[in-house]
Amino acid sequence: MRKFIIAILLTFSLSSIAQQNDEEFFFHDISFEYGLFASLNSNEHENLVGNKLSLQTTYYFYNDIGLRTGISFVNNLEGSNKFYSVPIQLVYRTPIDKSFMIGGSIESIEELIFKMFIGLIPRQADFHCGVNIGYIEPDNGLGLSSINGGPWVQRGYQLEQRFLTTLDLGFRLHYKIKRFGIIAAPNVNYILTENFQYYSDDGIDHAYTPKWFLSIAFGVSYQF
Repeated sequence: MRKFIIAILLTFSLSSIAQQNDEEFFFHDISFEYGLFASLNSNEHENLVGNKLSLQTTYYFYNDIGLRTGISFVNNLEGSNKFYSVPIQLVYRTPIDKSFMIGGSIESIEELIFKMFIGLIPRQADFHCGVNIGYIEPDNGLGLSSINGGPWVQRGYQLEQRFLTTLDLGFRLHYKIKRFGIIAAPNVNYILTENFQYYSDDGIDHAYTPKWFLSIAFGVSYQF
């Protein structure tokens, strides 16, 4: 088992050194991401939660500052049928980190191998800010719900405006293997437009418009 672990370490170490010697500066990046898109509400209101698909492309300049755009699609979001948006973002990417590190306690051989694999892969992050311009097709067919055995009433989110504009802030962490990368990407969105409003017909004022949203996505990228 020790020989096996040493062989893995040597293999990935040589791979990392090879990447360090042959690393190129890539100006273009294309990525595909999938994750969750959810409102950040207090406990008084239900959360809006949907699935988000994104196809994005980035062009970088020599100073590692770039521009990103693409198209995103959110489905299964209450009050909407189709939800499309186009990001326009300013991006800064960090230098590639090739240092080997294993942190935390290790309780099994499998966990050690996994941490060795993650620790040896070069890492890079990019930070972005910008806007999203979108269009939402409404689907305001609210269902019936009951709280604590009370009367059944219509309750949920309805779409008040089809056109959407958000301010965005986030980052993406890349685990790089040559031109390819595995992405983890949290992102915060603040909606400038009044799009979704909570509604209930039980006679209680539930007027509430969610403004803050969080998206957490994972994906793959290719640089050229």
